[in-house]
Amino acid sequence: ESFKVLVSVIVETSQEISLKNNQLALASFQPAISKKQLLAKDKLMKYIRDSGINGAANGPIMEALGIGKVDLQILIKILIEENEIAVINTHLLACQELRNCRERLLKLFEENDIIDIRLAREAIGAGRNQTVAILEKFDSLGLTKRVEQGRKLTNPNIAI
Repeated sequence: ESFKVLVSVIVETSQEISLKNNQLALASFQPAISKKQLLAKDKLMKYIRDSGINGAANGPIMEALGIGKVDLQILIKILIEENEIAVINTHLLACQELRNCRERLLKLFEENDIIDIRLAREAIGAGRNQTVAILEKFDSLGLTKRVEQGRKLTNPNIAI
């Protein structure tokens, strides 16, 4: 815990060091990717956005976009660090889609203390398995908490 405090002080007082996604780096650091990877990154992001609430799995992505496994792993890591995508179960979901789900659930919680899978599924518009995976992601972020009857809102201020 004291290490985290020390790192926070160093980052706050330094103009040369930054903390991005729990990783220390020079403030000027930008990951270098090839032009081919950069083009593939744009195509990948479009593919994930077009996949909507159900997200996209690695196999179909590689097949549809002609991206190899290593390049795909690199691009996924970059997009996660840029807060563009999130891994939900075995699928990649655009963070904007996840933010939309958050907003829908917050509206649902305005009228309900606890929501069950059925209500969440109707609000989110995903299949049951994807809805459960999204709710588990929200649980892990501290937005919601699983209780016996469903989910309870724990911190509406959690940003996605």
